[in-house]
Amino acid sequence: MFLGVTAQQKAAIYGTVKDTAGQPLQLVFIGIEGIPQLPAFTDSLGRYKYSVPAKKELNIIFSHTGFISHGVQVNLEPGE
Repeated sequence: MFLGVTAQQKAAIYGTVKDTAGQPLQLVFIGIEGIPQLPAFTDSLGRYKYSVPAKKELNIIFSHTGFISHGVQVNLEPGE
């Protein structure tokens, strides 16, 4: 018996979320619209890193209590 498995190509999004005064924001929710994956959150320095599918248009959502949610559309190549 032979089972073929195709690995999905991945890319990564990463960065730092800051407020309008330039201060890092902790616990900002980062999710991807339409992708059933655990969300990521920024750390105490506002940093995040999230593995996403490559070669697919994605709408990444950033949300934090007391702030307006913001979405960004990306389409990344494998390994980006």
